[in-house]
Amino acid sequence: MLPLVLRVVGALAAAGASRWSVGCSSGGDALALSALGAAGLCPSVSVFAVGGPAGSGFAGFWSGSAVRFVSAAVAAGARPVWWAGGPASVSLRSRLARRSGACVRSVAGGGRASAVGVWFLASPSSVGSVSSARLAASLGVPVFVFCVGFPASSLPLLVAGGSWVAVSSGPLAGAWRWVGA
Repeated sequence: MLPLVLRVVGALAAAGASRWSVGCSSGGDALALSALGAAGLCPSVSVFAVGGPAGSGFAGFWSGSAVRFVSAAVAAGARPVWWAGGPASVSLRSRLARRSGACVRSVAGGGRASAVGVWFLASPSSVGSVSSARLAASLGVPVFVFCVGFPASSLPLLVAGGSWVAVSSGPLAGAWRWVGA
């Protein structure tokens, strides 16, 4: 999947993308951070993390966190948004959802008409990613999904009355775009 993510990051950067908001989970977030690092784009990245630094290590992360990728991105100039979902006293489940919401809202509230949300899904049942895409759609952010290893016909509806439409050209060719009713 990394070649796909590298292609998309490169194409979006070539098309003028200049700011990036990424979460801290393994999977798509880790791949995006890796691709952005390989492209030298970390100084334009905000990383929304469920945890934060603690002493010589980190706290608040979980087994599905991509701490190594977050650390590398921050070392390369990315701006961390530590504890983006709230303090450690908030349940992990709530912090993960709030972190994702903060990341999506940073895209929606960025004041850029060209802002888009892009997800790389290995499963149509990725609760966090689908919830984030649903939030983005409700905030008016164009949503694009790359289905990796499953047919687009399995993608869940984000909002009643909408549908997924194949993207056949441009930097997001091969993705599926959510089109609301």
